[in-house]
Amino acid sequence: LAIISWLDDLFLVPAPWRLMAQIAATGAVLALLPDGPVFPFAWPLWADRLVTGLCWVWLLNLFNFMDGIDGLAASETMAVGGGLALVGALAGLATSELALAAALAGAALGFLPWNWHRARIMLGDVGAIPVAFLLGFALIRLAQAGHLVPALILPLVFTVDATWTLLKRIARGSAFWRPHREHLYQRAALAIGRHDAIVGRITLANAGLIGAAIVALYRPLWGALAAALIVLALMAHLARLARRGHDRPPQA
Repeated sequence: LAIISWLDDLFLVPAPWRLMAQIAATGAVLALLPDGPVFPFAWPLWADRLVTGLCWVWLLNLFNFMDGIDGLAASETMAVGGGLALVGALAGLATSELALAAALAGAALGFLPWNWHRARIMLGDVGAIPVAFLLGFALIRLAQAGHLVPALILPLVFTVDATWTLLKRIARGSAFWRPHREHLYQRAALAIGRHDAIVGRITLANAGLIGAAIVALYRPLWGALAAALIVLALMAHLARLARRGHDRPPQA
């Protein structure tokens, strides 16, 4: 994934080739997962793995879509990776996947000063896709351990913004696979002319989501409700910012 993403950064690899590589990578790892469902539904294991694979491939792409302003993807990696390590520790899980999540959070912390507005280094596809792949794997293993709701909560800011934007573009008949600047975080950054202010707001929401994920360990419904309120409040706030003057460009 890193190699084909690096080539895409350099030469723009056609989307079907990138998608095939992502499907091959996720499929190979899913085939090696220990027995046990990711989703607590009464369906065949092959269906569980199929839905998990679709969600994982979508995570790879949405993470890349959301890497559109300085510091955002790095701060999200810190939040999801650190949240995974904390939630896993509180759940009594001692697994290499949680150590991986903590390592990703630490790496993102070291990278963030160079990526903060104004960024001197960017993740690019070569950074965003492999990071999302590893985070996705750790989230899947947390869900397999019986903690699906916390696993869904932790990346919720990225999944909601990216999925909502995709659905709007599909409904409008736009070429949804092409680059664009219609995500709420992008429109808000364009409106206020600052990247760091938007990343700060999202980081605050992510801190709330980590708390909601911890609550969900013990009260899944309450944790899910808290997470929904946090993300809805954030999206409403970003939408208000976007309406202030969406045609003013962010600082370079």
